Amino acid sequence: MEKRGLFAVIAWAAALAGLLFPLVPAVWNGLGLGPDFLPACVRFGYANACHQIPERSFFLFGEPMAVCARCYGIYAGYAAGTAAWFLLRKRLKSGTPKPALFPVCLAPAAVDFMLSHLGLFESSNGLRMLTGFAAGAAVPFYLLPAVLDLVTGVPHLRGVTCKKSPAN
Repeated sequence: MEKRGLFAVIAWAAALAGLLFPLVPAVWNGLGLGPDFLPACVRFGYANACHQIPERSFFLFGEPMAVCARCYGIYAGYAAGTAAWFLLRKRLKSGTPKPALFPVCLAPAAVDFMLSHLGLFESSNGLRMLTGFAAGAAVPFYLLPAVLDLVTGVPHLRGVTCKKSPAN
């Protein structure tokens, strides 16, 4: 398989894994599919990335997901952003959007987090997911061109040029 094909497979697998893995504990336990070992492993895997507070999580089949609503929004946004990047990448003349757009996409989640953290506003799970989605959707437009650049050695990033190392 050529490098670009392998890159596409890995990019799609990561996006789908992020979208589906957080659902495993809720679906597994909610449907009573067996021992709690697999759901426990998934929750443990996300424990360092998410607080996993049940009140801030979506429930499926009466069980909380492995991540909170904001984190799931980030993963869902990343999956949607990956799909959008693959559809739009040839139309992006420089390979990535302007760098100033990235903080704009992160700002809603940051503001929602800060206002909630300071006790000035209690966010809902729907708003947490929506702001996380906006942040997650932006990431592939900056990450995937950089990874593709590393894999193929062809520059895709705005203003970045690849040079062969002296060892080559």
